[in-house]
Amino acid sequence: LETSKTLDGLLHLDDQSKVMLREQGGPILCDISHLFGPYQHLLVFVHPSKYNDHNSTVLATTDDTLFIVEAEPLKPSETMNYIQHMNKMLSRLNAYQLRLCVMNDLMDVCKLVARELQQVSGYDRIMLYEFDTDWHGHVVAEENAADVPITYLGLHFPASDIPAQARQLYTINKFRMISDVDYQRIPLVPMINPRTNRPADLTHSVFRSVSPVHLVYLRNMDVRASFSVSIMVHDRLWGLLACHHIRSSRFLPYTTRALCLSIGSITSAHITNLINKKVEREMLASRQLIQQLETAFQSSTHNG
Repeated sequence: LETSKTLDGLLHLDDQSKVMLREQGGPILCDISHLFGPYQHLLVFVHPSKYNDHNSTVLATTDDTLFIVEAEPLKPSETMNYIQHMNKMLSRLNAYQLRLCVMNDLMDVCKLVARELQQVSGYDRIMLYEFDTDWHGHVVAEENAADVPITYLGLHFPASDIPAQARQLYTINKFRMISDVDYQRIPLVPMINPRTNRPADLTHSVFRSVSPVHLVYLRNMDVRASFSVSIMVHDRLWGLLACHHIRSSRFLPYTTRALCLSIGSITSAHITNLINKKVEREMLASRQLIQQLETAFQSSTHNG
């Protein structure tokens, strides 16, 4: 069993409880993990106890080798009105989908999703970043809070800004959240997973640490917190919704993250549909042109 180095302090465990956690935690998780298929997720609400004075959301993720459990606190308002909150978010998602489905212009779709995500997430700046065939990026849509002075709309960025390893992660795990660029990295204990004899693969972890280079990149943009959602077309990373908060750190609870991911997923499907229709129109135009050329050639040959 590997745990965060700060877990004992967060749970206020005494020495006996620490030993029980290390010795029994692993077998307990192994007993639970058989309920999961590959790369499935589980959401559990944990009520206050002697170890914890507030409600928490526990996220569990499993793959072929690891069973990862992560906990985050719930605000009292989120706990008391959870069903109402979820119904409100589902209604918003349905309304967004109705607006989206009548749109046939790609740029209108890009503007709509940036505006919707800004309203849902509350981040100061939302940019939709489209990749070209060489992975260079272009900001095709942007939505800013009223007091954000800088705009990146229309700017181009080199592929090195989001390197191949990061793009691969965005393809597998469709979002990344950095609630504070000045966070302190917390190691796992032990550093080497005793089951695999390798460092733990945290690809599917919500709270995994990020590259220090990326944190410097964000600080250079005066960004305090960020949240990114992948836009996928034909199983390829078509673009990113990059959310930046400038005024303070910012943490999105599970329900809001789920809504943002759903917006990204619905938008991905709609963009895919628009691109497919464009390809079909171009193929039809090509076939018609070929037929016209063949007819003209045959007519010319017959007249000759």
